[in-house]
Amino acid sequence: MRDSYNQIIGLDEAGLGPLDGPAVFAVVGLPRGIDLRLSRDSKTMTDDERFDAAYEILANEEVRWGRQIAGVAAIDTDGIGPIWDLCYHELLTIANSWGMWSSSRIILDGNRRPKSALGARVECIVKADARYVPVSAASVLAKCWQVAHMDRLDHQYPQYGFRKHHGYATKDHISAIKEYGAVRGVHRASYVQTLARKKGFTLNWRK
Repeated sequence: MRDSYNQIIGLDEAGLGPLDGPAVFAVVGLPRGIDLRLSRDSKTMTDDERFDAAYEILANEEVRWGRQIAGVAAIDTDGIGPIWDLCYHELLTIANSWGMWSSSRIILDGNRRPKSALGARVECIVKADARYVPVSAASVLAKCWQVAHMDRLDHQYPQYGFRKHHGYATKDHISAIKEYGAVRGVHRASYVQTLARKKGFTLNWRK
């Protein structure tokens, strides 16, 4: 897998689809000879397994990492597409500062390419988070930060069940929005307004 590369850089994100909370983007640089035995596709892991893997990543001083967090206000103002491009540009800028840029393999999960890649050759590979450990590790970090935010929201607004669905449009989450309204600054206005139109209900807002 490593060929002649001195470092493999993996990029992934979590939280593009939820109705609320931030989108979290992460990058992990894994130098040659360093392994992360706990990291795999975060979608196949429990929350406890993800946090164990995240600890392994963050505790290893040889592993490089960075993150970008896009809040609800930014997503509503700029749209998730431009936010996606901006955050990946910022992550690549962070990775560039680590050195070994010219001898790094850079892999991004998915088939969309950032508009600005700092002149680097970025490989966009579908399901890379299940095939390449640095991408898996980036997926783990991004998901852990997103889940941690959802846990805090669950403590503040227990009636919405954020700890269970992590902000996604599950049946229970939609029912809670219908009953209690959407929370300003927590729910993404652009997302829940579209949801209300599609589901045919009147959207109420609460603080």
